Amino acid sequence: MKPADNIKKFFKNAAISTNPKADQAVFNEVLTAQEKMIEAQPAEFKPSVWRIIMKSRITKFAAAAVIIIAVVLSIIFLDKSTPSAYALEQTLKAYDGIRFVHIKDFKDGESEPKEFWVELDEQEQVKNLRVYIPAWDMPSEGPKIAVWKKDKLQVWIKNNNVLLTIHDKTRGLEMLTLVKQCDPRFVVKELHQLEAEGKVDIKTSEPLLKSEPIVITAKFLPQSNDVGQIVLSVDQNTKLVTRAVLNQMKGFGGYQNSGLLEYSDYNIEVDENVFTLWEVPENVTRIDQTGPEVGLAQAELEDDEIAVELARQFLQALIDKDYDKAGNLCGGIPAKVIQRMGERMSYTKIICIEQPTSRPNNRSKQAISVPCVFEVNKNNEVFALRKNIHVEPVEGKPNIWIVSNDNDDEIAEITVDPTDTTSTFLKNINSKLASLDINKSTADDIISVLGKPLSYRFKNEVFEEDNLPETYVMTYPGYFMVSIHKNQIRSWGSEEIPGYVFSGLIQIGSTLDEVLKEIGPPEKIIEGFRLGAKKFEDNILYKNMNGRKGYCYYGTINKGKKIRMLFRDNKVFSLHEYRTEPIKNIE
Repeated sequence: MKPADNIKKFFKNAAISTNPKADQAVFNEVLTAQEKMIEAQPAEFKPSVWRIIMKSRITKFAAAAVIIIAVVLSIIFLDKSTPSAYALEQTLKAYDGIRFVHIKDFKDGESEPKEFWVELDEQEQVKNLRVYIPAWDMPSEGPKIAVWKKDKLQVWIKNNNVLLTIHDKTRGLEMLTLVKQCDPRFVVKELHQLEAEGKVDIKTSEPLLKSEPIVITAKFLPQSNDVGQIVLSVDQNTKLVTRAVLNQMKGFGGYQNSGLLEYSDYNIEVDENVFTLWEVPENVTRIDQTGPEVGLAQAELEDDEIAVELARQFLQALIDKDYDKAGNLCGGIPAKVIQRMGERMSYTKIICIEQPTSRPNNRSKQAISVPCVFEVNKNNEVFALRKNIHVEPVEGKPNIWIVSNDNDDEIAEITVDPTDTTSTFLKNINSKLASLDINKSTADDIISVLGKPLSYRFKNEVFEEDNLPETYVMTYPGYFMVSIHKNQIRSWGSEEIPGYVFSGLIQIGSTLDEVLKEIGPPEKIIEGFRLGAKKFEDNILYKNMNGRKGYCYYGTINKGKKIRMLFRDNKVFSLHEYRTEPIKNIE
């Protein structure tokens, strides 16, 4: 299902039943609305002229439209450079000073072409780009118009009245690389070299009538490891390319037409509206990923830490009915779209957020899946749902993360029983830890007391029990974790879920005032500490970090035990005890 279909369906569905699969549909509508709109696979560069243009031309239009840019650039700069050996320099010279071209890309059986309007700067780099994609390319989404300008890409999906805006500096750099490889001088040099090596056959036909075009045929021979040919038509007066026919080899010696490209309007006076989406109506649904409020900054957090925090803030925003915040965390989805989800069922409580796992996709190798259990109320019926919330960095902003989603996940209704594994484990955790010594006990001791962990992890990797690295984390129910290094305990503690208690009082949910009353005041307080500026120091209370009120850190030694805590809204959400003695070198 395409993202625009998801948004359309989201508005059309007036009611969904209370079963978990139906609730999955509600949850997924918002989370998938922006996901595939930002999909774009990196341009694949090939040394061959024919491969460059064929590879570019067959690439599908992605909703983020970055690939369209690659297509256009490869077409433009190839066709600026394809004049044959009859007088290649004439066409190369003719393109000096060309700053605008209009391209039509025809498909067999379709009367309406794809269209591209391209403006170049003085250095012959792409300055502005407009793309029209007819409905036949993706019937489910209908026609689309995209504009790329100053590293910002906008795509209007007309049938669904959705406008996506993304910052595209990263992809812009990729496009510049593609431009260099498709520069006329590069193409001419390659054709000359291939011809000298006997790998390409170039023929030129120059008619006597000046009204007829020069025809240049570049045929790749078997020893070139390529198949196909490019046939160019060159205007005899201007020496500019007017059309290109792309042919793929079919059978033995035959060719099949793969497409027709027409070029016109060289250097015409460009209307200022060409590179704006002036057609977009005022009531369009806007998804803008360029604003400063979109997503969540990673700061100095590890990937798994930002993943958990982002999932927590997204669910909490739904609970608080803060639809503006939830929409921003989803990459700029409008609040009114998120609100529809909140109107169908009320999110009431986060039950637990479990250990995240790496889940790379074709947009980001850093994408992470965060298993979450949360409580909802629908039609006065309260039940718990389990859902994997997927998060990843924003395109072009690697330090900003947003909530995305994959369609293959399901929401599962679960029963929350006070005697379940998590509750039972955390209920007995303190008495079990009392039999261990954090400075002397080993990983084997942990297993003998707490049992085998749910998993062995480190930096989003999962390890088998019989193949563990030197450093890893043992994860238990209720997001309780034990950090191991050289088979010795580095720390243990809990995230998000109360149960583990330090010093008889402090646990998840304890207030900052309660903590300071129990373990004493800090030696120093630092306000507004910026994460990443330097490392934390013990006995210093870092308050309102990154400008977030109630976001604090405090580490100290109390009663011979070393403790480190993170606070959100001045309440503990991360509580870990560390060893006070150094790790021993084990021979």
